[in-house]
Amino acid sequence: MGGFHNLLVIHTIPQDQLDRVKKEFENVYYYPFPRDIPEEVLEAIDVIFVGRLGFSPCIKSLAELPKLWFVQAASTGLERIIPAVASISHKDVTHVHLANAAGGYVQTIPNFVISYITALLGLIPSQIYLQRTQKRWVHGDEVMADAGLKGSYVGKSIIGKTIGFLGYGTLGRESARLCSIFPKVRLIAANSDGKRKAEDGYVIDGTGDFDASLPAQMYSTNDPTSFEAFLKECDILVASLPHTKQTVGLLDSGKLSLMKPGGLFINVGRGSLIKSEHILESLDAPNGLYGAAIDVTDPEPLEDNHPLWSHPRLIITPHLSGEPENEMQTSIDILLTNTQRLVAGKDVLNKCSFETGY
Repeated sequence: MGGFHNLLVIHTIPQDQLDRVKKEFENVYYYPFPRDIPEEVLEAIDVIFVGRLGFSPCIKSLAELPKLWFVQAASTGLERIIPAVASISHKDVTHVHLANAAGGYVQTIPNFVISYITALLGLIPSQIYLQRTQKRWVHGDEVMADAGLKGSYVGKSIIGKTIGFLGYGTLGRESARLCSIFPKVRLIAANSDGKRKAEDGYVIDGTGDFDASLPAQMYSTNDPTSFEAFLKECDILVASLPHTKQTVGLLDSGKLSLMKPGGLFINVGRGSLIKSEHILESLDAPNGLYGAAIDVTDPEPLEDNHPLWSHPRLIITPHLSGEPENEMQTSIDILLTNTQRLVAGKDVLNKCSFETGY
């Protein structure tokens, strides 16, 4: 590949994908995390492909890699990658381009979002649990009792609900597109500045909301008044935010209480968005959440016997929503696309900042 010669792969990848990159670079050095990397390799590389576990311990600072020009992450989240440069001034790596693999995970995570919503509205987890454990046909009143609810069983409808997307990147956009198929739903979204932005990252054809036209209104998380107004509109809140200084603890039970009574909370971003006890408080509060579903937890992994495990209206999945069957192929697609763009004098897709973490 003209302009780039030496690729360091710090991630376990299948042989077919390793063969792909070997056709594009003069030299490919394969040292999956956490293997030590020879000094002569570190001095030669100009591109790094790094997995979600981050850089190998032998790499103390990217500023010490004299020829490094580009770092491509194989994941969307960068919280384990950024610490590799946390001890140095960010100005020392301003010449290094950084990109993540956002856009590839729309193949599965938004599907989980739809599954969570419909399962919670129908109290399907209680139905499955009762019949699997009791091995008999159960009745609606038993389902309600298992869910900790009173009254006769009715399946709630998504029709006419307001669905708010906290974070409107590739995951929020594709989740919104899928939710838009339901009749009379109202879609709204919140990002840091409350502005509609065209998608400028990697996009799989046919997915997403390129021009951010689906939300009826946009809100700002940086503006407390705007953020409060956003939450008050939500019947269903879908969070897909990354882990950054700004997103840690952004939600709590007080903010969830602003939602319409009997709402749903979905989190497919990072568990640091909200502490576990606040989710429990919101589920058990009068006029609180009807249900919640989380693919990420605080802490993660969630320890044994944590109270979250036993709540009947909470779905917990073990951070597997972002494991598409062709994940590595897509990540390598992004790597090769970005290196070609840099050689052509263009900026990378999914450009990220070492300073902000996204």
